[in-house]
Amino acid sequence: MQLSVSTLPPQNREEMLEYVKSLEGLDIDYIHVDVMDGIFVPQKTFDYIFLPKIKKATTKPLDVHLMVERPQDSYKYYIKRGADILTLHYEPFKGRLNELINVLKDIRHLGKKAGLSIKVTTLERNIFSLLKYVDVLLLMSVKVGKSGQNFDLRVLNKIDKVSKYIRENNLSTKIEVDGGINEENIELLKIRPVDIVAVGNYIYKAQNRFEAVRALKE
Repeated sequence: MQLSVSTLPPQNREEMLEYVKSLEGLDIDYIHVDVMDGIFVPQKTFDYIFLPKIKKATTKPLDVHLMVERPQDSYKYYIKRGADILTLHYEPFKGRLNELINVLKDIRHLGKKAGLSIKVTTLERNIFSLLKYVDVLLLMSVKVGKSGQNFDLRVLNKIDKVSKYIRENNLSTKIEVDGGINEENIELLKIRPVDIVAVGNYIYKAQNRFEAVRALKE
């Protein structure tokens, strides 16, 4: 299981960059870049203009999660500025799945991994037909857009159903879970076909981040 550590907990950009730099020596696989526009979710962070500074602060690949209302307007800018995995949400595209498919296909065409995310409240069957265009499916295990929430057990049923569909249709889509993960509930994920976990506060607030990472990955 790979580990993607979120940029979300720090309260300002300067602190965020220092935090990202501090993660460099840890056994993590990605920096999970949370981007919020203040529309799709209430909180607002930064946009693609700031992404090169995060890219410069780390040698880890950037796992960029767009929690924005119109990702189709900006996704190419994130790719040009350093995203390695680019994940956008299904919900803004309801009723416009052809447009979503075109964006996912274009992300791949531009040489990056295409990610798709759904909220805890979104039925997983809504996105089954899209998975052939998706490299990473990001299942939210908290309400989207706010750090520090408790892990929502409803995601476990989603993992089981999605992984069954992926297996039965011989797809290569990876499953990522994001939100409220700690050393206790990660055991529920380790016994399931989860490929990546995105972690925020558990690492950020740990007194010993090396030990916190080890507890998640061992």
